[in-house]
Amino acid sequence: MNSLNLLTTLPYLTGCILSCYQLAYLKHLPWLNCMKIIVEFFFLSGSMWHIITQSEELNHCNEIVKQAVYDSHWNNATPQMRKTVCLILQNAQAPKYLRFLNGMVLLRNEFLLQWYRTVFSFLNFMKLNGYL
Repeated sequence: MNSLNLLTTLPYLTGCILSCYQLAYLKHLPWLNCMKIIVEFFFLSGSMWHIITQSEELNHCNEIVKQAVYDSHWNNATPQMRKTVCLILQNAQAPKYLRFLNGMVLLRNEFLLQWYRTVFSFLNFMKLNGYL
């Protein structure tokens, strides 16, 4: 599953990086190309937002499963059922955010906010240095 996350998320990150790089050089392009690059940036940002929203939803569903196991009165069950419920609980206690690069990048709302801060910092840097 980790390689699937990498295959679905890495192209979006690469596209956003390239799109940010193109945003820095808009004044050297014709108006139609500028609009095309801006629309491309918004679509890539929207798709990244969608993936991160799905990651948050996945973790929320995991929290619901964890709470359901806590509230199930599993200590009154048979020993075999207790063992099964303990395995489910052990698996449900870890956060289930989508991640890639062996867990180095967790797709959470904080990641998206940090990404936007980096983009705007890059654009402001380019503007202050006279490239925009």
